[in-house]
Amino acid sequence: MSEYSTQGTLCVADIWLEKMPDWQTLNGHCETALKKSNMNVLNGLVHQFEPQGTTAVWILAESHMALHTYPEQNFLAVDVFTCGDEGDPAAAVEALIQLLPTKASNQYNQPRGKKPIN
Repeated sequence: MSEYSTQGTLCVADIWLEKMPDWQTLNGHCETALKKSNMNVLNGLVHQFEPQGTTAVWILAESHMALHTYPEQNFLAVDVFTCGDEGDPAAAVEALIQLLPTKASNQYNQPRGKKPIN
């Protein structure tokens, strides 16, 4: 491995929805998107805020996915990270966008693990 090689990829997405689905539906779509991107869920943690909003984290064999909901704005913030070449974070985000009633979205991919050149 090169001294300056990438160790993984982070895909970050902002997704605005026509309507926020219930948690059971949203969770199912997230797990489907992860499977479609060849990633494997090891565990998950969910916290639902009062009066609204949810933060969820999926621990993956490949790293993690985090989701934050803002139901009052029909908005999701999603981060998917892999710490190697296994899995495809962008494919997970793209699948999620397709599965949801998406109104608008933007995403970007950031390579991780590159050493700065001094």
